[in-house]
Amino acid sequence: MGEFKMKRPTMKDIAEKAGVSTATVSYVLNYSEKQTISHEMRLKIFQIAKELNYVPNMNAKSLAKASVQNRTLGFVYEKKLLESAASKYVFSLFFSQLQQELSAKGIEVIPLQVNNFIEDVQLIHDKYFDFLLVLNFNEETSEKFTSNFYIPILFFGGNVAFEIFRRLKIDYEAIFTAFLKDTQTEEQLLVIDSSVDKGVVSQAQALFKEGHVMDSSEDYFQYIKEKNIKAVLVLNEITALQLEREFAETQLTLYSLIHDSEQKLLRDSTKKILIDNKEVIKNIQDTMVFFTDWKSNIWEHNKKVIVPVFLS
Repeated sequence: MGEFKMKRPTMKDIAEKAGVSTATVSYVLNYSEKQTISHEMRLKIFQIAKELNYVPNMNAKSLAKASVQNRTLGFVYEKKLLESAASKYVFSLFFSQLQQELSAKGIEVIPLQVNNFIEDVQLIHDKYFDFLLVLNFNEETSEKFTSNFYIPILFFGGNVAFEIFRRLKIDYEAIFTAFLKDTQTEEQLLVIDSSVDKGVVSQAQALFKEGHVMDSSEDYFQYIKEKNIKAVLVLNEITALQLEREFAETQLTLYSLIHDSEQKLLRDSTKKILIDNKEVIKNIQDTMVFFTDWKSNIWEHNKKVIVPVFLS
């Protein structure tokens, strides 16, 4: 007897379980605007497809295979993200590298600054994009935002209520834990820039001593001197540069996140933790390919965690 093979899930299976037509399932999974479908139903269809581990028929898909070339990526972020010099540096470095890498692949990256994701959702919707990359989305519920779009959305950082959406996150817990373990015999301080999302701040406050997590807008120089802090972790290169200058003659142990291993802004004595922009950008591009080609099971790629590399 031949080996039993499990029947491959089809759009018809999803439709039967969702109580809709196969055409409706097709519209949802292919991000089509040809039919008006409620946000709740779209979520339900995606959730069922995920539960059934649905993957399209590759032979049929290849006939209409989409390319990421000649596509537009809307890069959406809130104005408050750029309130400090440090966050402007991190953002500018990331955006220039993103634009350079994706333009070489035929993808146009269009930045769109908004005052508020929810209040300005119509402004974003009125722009024509093939994909959306949303930076540091922090709303407790993302329904009002996501229900306005029939295009793939990738959330980088922040908090998204619905797990079916693609999310790209940095493993800050690994960074905090390694720093605390490495400097456990010393007084420690974490300086967080105001652009870091609320979830990361809460995570840090749960791990560090009370009062030992400060915003970069606060007078952390004075705090370091008063509390005799011996080890400081910062999340960007600009804050690290300021600390290097201020405490050049002291025994302060400084750890800093960096975003490009080829840039040599900091002293050799500063311990560096790499969150490589190139890896982040590769994951963004790979996600766009999954949306268009379905080269593998996309449900496995709903959440990707960027792992830090401890360089020194």
